[in-house]
Amino acid sequence: PLVFVPHNTDLARSAKIRQTVPADRVLQMFAVARIFFSRLIRNITVDWTKTGLDLALRALATGANDLGPLSYDPWEIRVPEVNGRGTIPTATIRSAITKAGRTPAERDAHTTKTATPAASRKEELVLA
Repeated sequence: PLVFVPHNTDLARSAKIRQTVPADRVLQMFAVARIFFSRLIRNITVDWTKTGLDLALRALATGANDLGPLSYDPWEIRVPEVNGRGTIPTATIRSAITKAGRTPAERDAHTTKTATPAASRKEELVLA
């Protein structure tokens, strides 16, 4: 599921959409996606650039199991809290996932787990 972010879009201006989808509805969307697609789709990704990291972490408890890429295309529409950051440090994601009660794991572009354990590299811890 992809959350619509209305900031500075033609659709938002023409439909006069001023707010993003409420957080509870976003979480419901991921829960329903997990129920309906659990046998067909292994990884349900929440895009932290569209929801913000806090809501993305909450979505891990309702059906999502993937936070998506650590960086994003500078031309895509994203939530204001992400503006100015082209990437999020791996250590920040790992720490946030662990604090959310999940086990971080890395994957390659084909959505399979990599052989490298998530905590094997030394990186600066950004999220305290």
